[in-house]
Amino acid sequence: MDGSVHFYRDWKSYKEGFGSLSREFWLGNDNLHRLTNANDVMLRVDLEDFEGSITFAEYNTFKVAHEADYYRLTLEEYNGTAGDSFMYHSDMQFSTKDQDNDLKDISCAQHYKGAWWYNGCHWSNLNGLYLNGQHASYADGVNWGTLRGLHYSLKRTEMKEHSCRLHCVKESSCVSYNFGSTTNNKKFKSQLCDSDRFASFKNFTADNKFLYRGVKVRNFRSRNLNFLHRLTDANGVMLRVDLEDFEGNITYAEYKTFKVADEADKYRLTLGEYSGTAGDSFMYHSCHKSNLNGMYFNGQHASHADGVNWFTFRGKQYSLKRTEMKVKAKE
Repeated sequence: MDGSVHFYRDWKSYKEGFGSLSREFWLGNDNLHRLTNANDVMLRVDLEDFEGSITFAEYNTFKVAHEADYYRLTLEEYNGTAGDSFMYHSDMQFSTKDQDNDLKDISCAQHYKGAWWYNGCHWSNLNGLYLNGQHASYADGVNWGTLRGLHYSLKRTEMKEHSCRLHCVKESSCVSYNFGSTTNNKKFKSQLCDSDRFASFKNFTADNKFLYRGVKVRNFRSRNLNFLHRLTDANGVMLRVDLEDFEGNITYAEYKTFKVADEADKYRLTLGEYSGTAGDSFMYHSCHKSNLNGMYFNGQHASHADGVNWFTFRGKQYSLKRTEMKVKAKE
């Protein structure tokens, strides 16, 4: 966009994440750790300057440790067109203006107005100040040293991770975020995927382009209700619920408005007009007509309404095989 979301923030902000997925954001270091805690995750960094030149850097291994290790970064094997300005930061802990974990005798985060895996101090600073290209100050912009040097702040940067473990599907002209999926009794990690099967966790752009068209997020649990609130904080978001039973019947429900309030309002749900083939089991509030985070019971169950239920589809004593909830921008 235009640098309206500032990235010079404290440890808590970077831990939890901030911004809006439709604009500029940081996904959150806790989420990054959960996304990258296996050994088969790689990173791609896309970079664009104000002259329209677009380059990239890829790393065959990408890992962020847990908070106890201050989100230590692991990178391996660079390739790309932007030059390697990130391997210098491998094995470094994350630093913010109120948490100095770098190897310098000053606070790199304070000195260079960012938050990053500073070494002593940096060769890249993608959470630095948005300075619109060439700048007189040294290394405090959105810098990638091997591309335009440390006196040039980039127009757009996007960092995204790719994993062979999870399946991401292109869905045109939408933002799709699966926040309550069950499949064959397996629980999955959250994953934000774009049409190239990459998982984006930082999007920084100055040109009003909505970079999350074609994005689908699979296998997300309710621990990230704050993230769901940020995703639906605009008025142009709709919901689709896909449902499948053990006999292979697939149905759906769509709601033209979908919004989740913030924690202060206890994540209050707003839904608009229903359409679909599953019947409306979501526009209700005493206790439930749907229970998609219920127990996984493999179809028919004797207990009452405590399975993965959608009453208007298979009733109160049938637990579904697969459910998927996803949001997209209204057309």
